[in-house]
Amino acid sequence: MNPFEQEILDSIPQDQLLLMIFISIWELIWKGFALWKAANKKDNFWFILLLVFNTAGLLPALYIFYISKRKTKRQVMKIKLPQVVKRKEKEEKEEEPKKETKKKAKTFKKGK
Repeated sequence: MNPFEQEILDSIPQDQLLLMIFISIWELIWKGFALWKAANKKDNFWFILLLVFNTAGLLPALYIFYISKRKTKRQVMKIKLPQVVKRKEKEEKEEEPKKETKKKAKTFKKGK
C-alpha cells in the first residue's frame, strides 16, 4: 500500500470503516440474490437496473419481495410495420385489375 492510500485509511474513523464494510457486504448479498432472480425470470430491464445502481440493498429487496412476485409481465408495445411487397408481386397485382377492366369493357361493347 502506498503512503497516499494509508493516509486515506487513517483519516477514516474505525467505526465508519466497519459500517462501510458492513453495508458493502449487505449490498453484495442482496444484489447477488436479486440479480439471480432477475436473470431466471429473463427480466432484462431490472437486471441492468440492479447491476448499475448501488442502493445499500433497498432496490434489490424491493425487486425480490414485490416486483418479482408479480405474475403479469410488463406489456411491450407492438407496432405493426407496413409490409414490403416485392417488385414482381406488385406488378402482378397491378396487372390483375387491368385485365378485369378490359374484359368488362369488351362484354359491355358486345351487349350493344
